[in-house]
Amino acid sequence: MANTNEGNRRIEFIKLTLPMRAVYHNHKEIMAHACAALEIGILAWVMTKDGWKLLQTNEGFACFVILWILIHLYLRWELRNRRVASIVITSRLDYLQEWSNGVEHKKHNPKQQKIYWFVCGLIFDFLIPCFSGTYPKKRVRNHWGLYFGEWLPTGISWLVLLAVVQRKYDLLTRLWGVAMRCS
Repeated sequence: MANTNEGNRRIEFIKLTLPMRAVYHNHKEIMAHACAALEIGILAWVMTKDGWKLLQTNEGFACFVILWILIHLYLRWELRNRRVASIVITSRLDYLQEWSNGVEHKKHNPKQQKIYWFVCGLIFDFLIPCFSGTYPKKRVRNHWGLYFGEWLPTGISWLVLLAVVQRKYDLLTRLWGVAMRCS
């Protein structure tokens, strides 16, 4: 009888927290897209005459790079939290489905990772979306679905940096000149 009461409390907890997690997931996604829009706005300003004058100085360019790093880290932080929220939602929905089918729920015990690889994955995940943890394969059926939505805002972020660096140093013209001299 105690087991049934505990199961009912778990179900009630999941039913109460599931909408909050869904709202949290949507909030993280909206904030990440707001970061991408902010970066596009900064790029548009940089491409204007007044914005470009500021970036021609080394101090102005250094300020832009620092600003880009801060915005990019915030963007990746929001997308990582969105990913965690989607994993939690999926796990809770699967638990409800198992409970309704009368299947015994088994705890997921992830394999222990060496701390070195975990830290490297965590740091690298702030640059681009990548696998940085172990997820229960039964619970999360499609790993790529967790990361696909992260590529567009992250790609926009990197393209903004690349566009500004290209405009400052005119890399394409220099590369074309090197290629023409080599041929």
